[in-house]
Amino acid sequence: MPNSFLIPDGQARLFTRLAGGLAALTALITSVPMVAGWSGAGRWLLIDVAILLGLAYGMFRGSVAIAITLFIYFVGNQFYVHQAGGVKAGLLSIPCGAIYLMGVVGALSLRRQAKAPQPQLATGGGGGAQ
Repeated sequence: MPNSFLIPDGQARLFTRLAGGLAALTALITSVPMVAGWSGAGRWLLIDVAILLGLAYGMFRGSVAIAITLFIYFVGNQFYVHQAGGVKAGLLSIPCGAIYLMGVVGALSLRRQAKAPQPQLATGGGGGAQ
């Protein structure tokens, strides 16, 4: 089993699915205030949930562009929460960021694996029945 990019072939799909699952879980957690009817939970949360679900779908598909976008979205969201003085996730954001980053590496690995030249089957010389 050859290595593709930075991680073994079998783990590339695992990392993209973990990142997609984390994005879907984040969307589910974000939607709780809307469903519960808490004050301040407006349409911006609905937009956030829609973006996260779209990015999660792209991660399950193994898209490199979506993986990079999801990681940048996460980092930007962490800066926004820190600047707004909102709830600080603290140490929880470190493993989440690592999972999203590994999703990027997994997607890059899958892309490189797909673009690698496939071995050609040897054809018997002479062809046809004799």
